[in-house]
Amino acid sequence: MDVLEHWSVDFYDFTVPDQLGDDPDVLRFGSLHERAARNGARHGTPVILSPSGRPDHRVNLFFREGKMAVSEPGTWRRYAYTLVV
Repeated sequence: MDVLEHWSVDFYDFTVPDQLGDDPDVLRFGSLHERAARNGARHGTPVILSPSGRPDHRVNLFFREGKMAVSEPGTWRRYAYTLVV
């Protein structure tokens, strides 16, 4: 696994098709977009990765529950970039 030098952020983009490739171990999980939606993600929801390259579930949950879940994507972006700095 690649190790990042710092925290990083990306955002769910439900307008682009899943790019799962043909690895059977990856394909068995199904659609990335469907799994993300079942977990409360919406288009524009941030995904924050720790320096180990793994998502921090506690931080990412912040954007999918409570008051932040009903915020606008612009608010998510500002908070997400502030958190990774």
